Amino acid sequence: VWAAAVEGHRVYLGTSVGLLEMRESALQAVAALAGRAVRALAPHPDGGLWLGTEAGLGRMDGGSVRETPSVRSPVTAMAKARDGTLWVAAGDALHHVRRDGSAELAANRPEGFHALAVDANDRLWLAGVDGLM
Repeated sequence: VWAAAVEGHRVYLGTSVGLLEMRESALQAVAALAGRAVRALAPHPDGGLWLGTEAGLGRMDGGSVRETPSVRSPVTAMAKARDGTLWVAAGDALHHVRRDGSAELAANRPEGFHALAVDANDRLWLAGVDGLM
C-alpha cells in the first residue's frame, strides 16, 4: 500500500496493482484502475479523488477515471492545500494544480521530490533525497 484516502464514507488504498475500495469490510478492486500502480491519493474538494499513477495525474468521480493532461509524468506524492488546490510531485517537477485540473510548474529538481505535506499554516513542506526543504 502506497497511499490511503477517505472520500465520504469510503476508504481507498493505492497499491502497485491498482486502487482498492473498502466495501462492507472487504477490499474490492476499482475496475477502471486494475493493473495500474496508484502511488498517491487525495480527496477532491468537489467530490471524488485525485489519483497519482505511473501515467500521471487523474481524477476519479462516480467510478469513472479521467486523465489530467497537465501532469503526465509518474506521480510520487501529493498534498492538498486549504484552498482546494493540489501540490503534485511528478518526475523531476513540482506542480501546483487547480481544482479544474489545470496546473502550473512550480519547481524542478533533477532528483525529484519524494514526499509533500501542507501544515496548519498552509506552508508546503518538501522531502527529497537530501532531506526536508
